[in-house]
Amino acid sequence: MKSDCLQRREILAAARDLFLTRGYGKTTTDDIAARCGISKRTLYRLYQSKIDLFAGIIETSRAQMFTLPDPGQILSATAALERMFRIDLSPEQETETEEILKIVCTEAERCPELREVVRQHGAEVALAELSGWLADRHQAREIVIDDPQACAQILMDMVFGTLVKTMPEHASIPRGHARALHIRRCVAIFLKGVSTKRA
Repeated sequence: MKSDCLQRREILAAARDLFLTRGYGKTTTDDIAARCGISKRTLYRLYQSKIDLFAGIIETSRAQMFTLPDPGQILSATAALERMFRIDLSPEQETETEEILKIVCTEAERCPELREVVRQHGAEVALAELSGWLADRHQAREIVIDDPQACAQILMDMVFGTLVKTMPEHASIPRGHARALHIRRCVAIFLKGVSTKRA
């Protein structure tokens, strides 16, 4: 018998695939249960609703957009921020991230709750983590900031603004080397602005 943890992973994978191929609005919990070969009762025991499933997808994919470095690692501010914004994503991970954002962008008008889920389970969590990291660096006198949350939001907007802005057209999204260069530029400009050696 499969553990709940394994079943949750399988359910999320099936839901993600169906949301991408059929669309969030056109996918039902019956479809997801059938794809997994489980009863709706089992599905609802693990996830109470379709929107809970989407929240689970956002939570598991958040690490492909932003993740804090291991606390035991000693990294420069530049290296830490580049790692946080996932400069090392593989082409497959880039595609997976774009696909999730595409669901939100294409279906948000019909299903406005999707944007709220992304905000609560993705953007707000990442913003809080980055704010805490910046506050710690300020406390250590490595950078100078007056408002960690505001500064974190500025950096988030710099890095992700291009991706979200161009998402519906899906034409000029930086990928691979261009994406890494975009992150490096954003991090360099931001750190220059919060440097302790400002004129």
